[in-house]
Amino acid sequence: MICSCGCLERGTQAGTVMTMNEFLQDYTESRDNTTKTFVYELKSLDDGDTLIIRDTLFNLSFNGEKNYTLVLFSSVENQAFAVEGDITGSYEKNDAVELTFHIIKVNFQFQGWNITYETFKEGWDTNSNNTVPFPQTVIRHA
Repeated sequence: MICSCGCLERGTQAGTVMTMNEFLQDYTESRDNTTKTFVYELKSLDDGDTLIIRDTLFNLSFNGEKNYTLVLFSSVENQAFAVEGDITGSYEKNDAVELTFHIIKVNFQFQGWNITYETFKEGWDTNSNNTVPFPQTVIRHA
């Protein structure tokens, strides 16, 4: 039996569709102080899944010194995401947008802790085990 979940749009994209707030609410966290293990995983998504964030832009601000644009979404106005370069000429407040990501599960050590974390492939540096600004290719007008 084959089961397929998600949304098909315009025949070109397949994936799970969420607002940014729904995505952030999908995380679960567990911590074991004895084994020094911290797990931050998604309930609805797994390694290799495609996620489409469909939301409205609440605000954008370009940081010229670091060359990225901080993006805030209407569904969760207190969580900023960085996109490489200046996208303020192409996007503005109240624009409906879609961001397409691929979920990866990463495992690494940090200050003696074993960390398991599900995150965006496009915003993760596997060499430093840290977040990086998203490439502009992940965002488009909806």
